[in-house]
Amino acid sequence: GGYLGVPYTLDESTSSNNITFMERAAPQQVAVGIGGGTRSAFGVTASDKRWWAGAFLTGPAYGTTSGRPQAAVTGRAVFLPVLTDNASLLIGGSAQYLFQPPAGNVLRLRDRIELRIDGSRILDTGNIANVNNATVLSAELAGTLGSFHFQGEYFDFSVERTAGSDLDFKGGYIQAGYILTGEKRNYSSSS
Repeated sequence: GGYLGVPYTLDESTSSNNITFMERAAPQQVAVGIGGGTRSAFGVTASDKRWWAGAFLTGPAYGTTSGRPQAAVTGRAVFLPVLTDNASLLIGGSAQYLFQPPAGNVLRLRDRIELRIDGSRILDTGNIANVNNATVLSAELAGTLGSFHFQGEYFDFSVERTAGSDLDFKGGYIQAGYILTGEKRNYSSSS
């Protein structure tokens, strides 16, 4: 427990030293902003060589000083049906439930580019008022074969409102790469 990086989603759980691109995928960043990322949290994890599972109760993000803190629960589980020296295949999923929206029951789903010259956002819903709760479900798939690697995630966002229409958003990404110098991206069962 404490202020920590909540291991929610595949892209967030991958070290910034090992991600394919300089920025994490926008739909993943939006999902993490609801109840993941670096924030106050208490949770449990369990793992073995071929699986990992974790669940966390999360509170306000680091640096939040005013208003009613948002609170959520997150969970993630992954399984590796293939794990050899030359190949791996990871199948997993995550779930998140925001049960206490921020002050004023207003939620804003957004992401910005990594290089922040100004306050521009590449993705922004604006303020969503009258939020009762929000749910994010995701599925993930990743694998390696020698120096080739790929990963992808799909996200389904649902926002339930006390007044007005409920909202649904979907997003995802897929990426792949090949390391020309022959190194491999290995799966770390401990992290």
